[in-house]
Amino acid sequence: MLQQEIQKQDTTKQSVERANKLYITPAVNIYESADETKIIFDMPGVDEKSVEVSYDKEVLIIEGRNSYFVPDGFEGAYIGFKTGDYLRKFNVNKPVDLEKSKAIMKDGRLTLHLTKLKPNTTKIEVKTE
Repeated sequence: MLQQEIQKQDTTKQSVERANKLYITPAVNIYESADETKIIFDMPGVDEKSVEVSYDKEVLIIEGRNSYFVPDGFEGAYIGFKTGDYLRKFNVNKPVDLEKSKAIMKDGRLTLHLTKLKPNTTKIEVKTE
C-alpha cells in the first residue's frame, strides 16, 4: 500500500511539473486517406532516441527533446536554435490499429502512419419463416 501511495505521489508530482513547464509546439501537417492518417511533425534537432509517441484513451501524445552541441575545439559564441522539450497532443476520433501503425524519424521530421481500423461489420442473413 505504501509503495502505491509513493507511486501515486510521484505521478501527481510529474503531472504538476509537466503542467508548469514550457514546451516547444512542433509544426504539423495532417493528411488522410481511406486507410490511414499521416501526421508529419517538424522537430529539428530531435533524434529517434529522444522521441516518445503514446496513445491512450483516444489521445495521441508526441514528446521529444532537442539539444545543441558545441563542436570539439570550439566555444559557443551565439546560439540561435531553440532547445528544449517538444510536446503536442491530439484527440483522435477514429479507431487506430496500433499493431499496423508506425513512426519514422528522419532529418528532424517525425512521420506517423496511423492505420485506421476497418469497421467490423458482418451481414446477418434475413430469412422468412
